[in-house]
Amino acid sequence: MLQPTMNQIWENLEKLSITSLEFIAIEHLQYSNFKIFGYWDENDNFYDEVILKQPLYVDLASYSVGKNLQGNPQEYWIKLKFLLIPDVEISAESEKSLITDNTIGEMTLILDANFKFIDEIWSIDINSPFIITQFPKNH
Repeated sequence: MLQPTMNQIWENLEKLSITSLEFIAIEHLQYSNFKIFGYWDENDNFYDEVILKQPLYVDLASYSVGKNLQGNPQEYWIKLKFLLIPDVEISAESEKSLITDNTIGEMTLILDANFKFIDEIWSIDINSPFIITQFPKNH
């Protein structure tokens, strides 16, 4: 089986629309029922479960392609970083500041060269009113 090259992966990635890439994120969130299990925040607090309130938008913030440095050096990964934004009613003049102010976190998906899920990285604003958290029962 032929492994794709870095250039082929970039070409495939750039053929996709931003909407298509954002759909990958929405599918991932739907599959997990908009829940994160076992989340550590920046203060080393552990949460059994973090629930992202609905409805929720995703906004593609960045993407990159890299090559594995360990294991099979012919394997590549794709990293898609998304902002998580609650669906709130906004006016045109305040749209830009509201989106940045109401971003409830970031979700980074790491995929293989065939866009199959490998891993996820979360950065969540635990104090956001659009987040519901559950501490461990013995907390």
